[in-house]
Amino acid sequence: MRKLVALVLLLALTGCSAQEPAPSVTPVDIKFCALSDSNGFNDDGLNRSVYAALQQLKVQTGASVMAIEVSEQLAPAAGIQKLIEANCNAVITSGDALVGPALSAAKGNKSVDFYAVSDSINNSDYQANFKRLSFNIYQAAFAAGFLAAAESTSKAEIAVLNLRRDFASRKVVKAFTAGVARFNTQNRSQVKIKNLAKLSDLNQEVVFALAGSAKEFGDYEFSESVKLIGFGRDWYLDPRNESLQPNLLTSVIRFDVIGKVVSAVTEAKISASYDLTNEGVGLAAEHELNWPARFASELDLIIKDLLDGKVKVS
Repeated sequence: MRKLVALVLLLALTGCSAQEPAPSVTPVDIKFCALSDSNGFNDDGLNRSVYAALQQLKVQTGASVMAIEVSEQLAPAAGIQKLIEANCNAVITSGDALVGPALSAAKGNKSVDFYAVSDSINNSDYQANFKRLSFNIYQAAFAAGFLAAAESTSKAEIAVLNLRRDFASRKVVKAFTAGVARFNTQNRSQVKIKNLAKLSDLNQEVVFALAGSAKEFGDYEFSESVKLIGFGRDWYLDPRNESLQPNLLTSVIRFDVIGKVVSAVTEAKISASYDLTNEGVGLAAEHELNWPARFASELDLIIKDLLDGKVKVS
């Protein structure tokens, strides 16, 4: 069963491969398009999920599709304009940096539908042809920080390895740090965080890694005592991370981005915000490593405090 799940996930993630599924319905005269941020569609994160959603739209509706990436040579606004000029009926953007340009383009091109998929939680702007799908991944990172601290009391220090090094990932680390602080306050502990420049500096038993997959670790081998927290999807289910399965404590994830994007485009849904309180983001379930017995009740309390406004994470 595990092999089947892994295969399904692999097929969902490999939207950039040459073997794309053929539409199962009669082609329609409509065009769906996507624009990634500068991390590209092969980032093993939000961009890749949006690309997979685009391919699912192609299969499900018979529409033609087009995908391009922001780069040093192509700015966000220019990328969006390129898709508009390509006669795209709907433009899906991925990443916080593209939300503003997408909104501006929507105001000037009311015949095109825009869907901005990001981790940005500011949904105050309104435009009839502009929808936001916002995933507050920072709340999940906050919960992960609490869990990491609960798992690290023997050494009283945990590690963070941020291989992404962009503005969004630094916000994730800040939320993770706040989760550690909550644990310290509630348990009168002094669990510290060490930011690693490279894995060879690792001397902690828990490490939060903001990376695409294990391939970014090179030839590094984790000791059996290390517990790893992944980011972006359930690392345990990724076949490329098979060697890490005994070390994986959890992963900070967005739930069903592909399905939510497809549903928003095909059903013309309104803007939506997904967070820890409505199970739009969260922690991947336990696999080989068990969480502390009390963590489930602690997570329920975190969610309650978020709902009550006692804790704000963004």
